[in-house]
Amino acid sequence: MRKNLLFLLLIVLVISCKTQSNEYLKFETGNAMIIGGETSITLIPTNKKRAKNETVKIFYANKKLDNRKISKNEYNQIVDLYKQISIKDTAKMEGIDPPYFNIEYRRNEFKKDFCYTGNPKKGEKFRKITELIFESAKLQFK
Repeated sequence: MRKNLLFLLLIVLVISCKTQSNEYLKFETGNAMIIGGETSITLIPTNKKRAKNETVKIFYANKKLDNRKISKNEYNQIVDLYKQISIKDTAKMEGIDPPYFNIEYRRNEFKKDFCYTGNPKKGEKFRKITELIFESAKLQFK
């Protein structure tokens, strides 16, 4: 009886570890001239059945500032736009010491990341996704 219970607990543990999704979208921005001024925003989906269940973690200069919640719909809108970005949307360079934007998306074994150097202009996909990510963190994009 004891061995059966231990075996059952082991199977449940293995299944629960296997079914958890390793998914997140991480956004980083900064400027070489602004020392310690890097901002990082990580969006992490959950499986909870709440209206606002996706976690948004905000860091500035490697210090945690805040946690927020957004809806599954808002998270999916950001991820869907990110999936539309291609390498041609990221090859920008302007000015001396422009800011950089790096976005990394990971879901289980799949990983995709893009970097943009410069200020994204209105109408560009990188500008739109940056605005959506800042909006989810309740920050202003300037």
